[in-house]
Amino acid sequence: HDHNYSLVKRAEALLAAASPGDIDGTAWHAYQGRPADALHGAVASLPVYVTEQTAHTHRPREAEEKGTAAGSVAWAVRNVLVGPALLGAVCGLQWNLALDETCGPVLRGGPTNCRGLVEVPSGGGPHERSPEWYGVAHASAAVAAATEAAGCWRVASSRDCEAEKVTVLVTATAGGRWSVVAHNGGGAPVRLRIAFDQAPAEGAGEEEE
Repeated sequence: HDHNYSLVKRAEALLAAASPGDIDGTAWHAYQGRPADALHGAVASLPVYVTEQTAHTHRPREAEEKGTAAGSVAWAVRNVLVGPALLGAVCGLQWNLALDETCGPVLRGGPTNCRGLVEVPSGGGPHERSPEWYGVAHASAAVAAATEAAGCWRVASSRDCEAEKVTVLVTATAGGRWSVVAHNGGGAPVRLRIAFDQAPAEGAGEEEE
């Protein structure tokens, strides 16, 4: 299974019909449905991968001009990067990585309105970063900082503020390295004070805007 969250019934039917060991996990896209629609029960009992999601309609510069950039980042955090990880997903991928100013190149019959994480002009020149690039860069840098050869794990966390305002993902390694990815989905600045039950070697209690 490698399709939208909305097709959870199809994935569940595949898992129910399979013999133990036949299926290693399921893969998901976020074009329809929400992570919470699919990532539970039998689906969550096996590894979950979010393997594709592209933004579309506007080029990076148009997203800025039309004022949709911040909303695009917030949507990606909820549906591709952090939201699925909080439900057990082991990765979140944006696609395509690079396209030109015409949303191409494309295969015959493929979509012609997608934007990549970066736009690379077909005639040469500086690239432009899409809104989604910033979400991926922030989340991947933080998680990579707490990654070791033995792997890293999501750590349960709680917050005193309303959940819809601040989304928080905490990961840790056996070696005691931690990372925290936080997204402020509200309309005003939020000051965070991070406290650990078992404090990491550095950074406990630091405050960030």
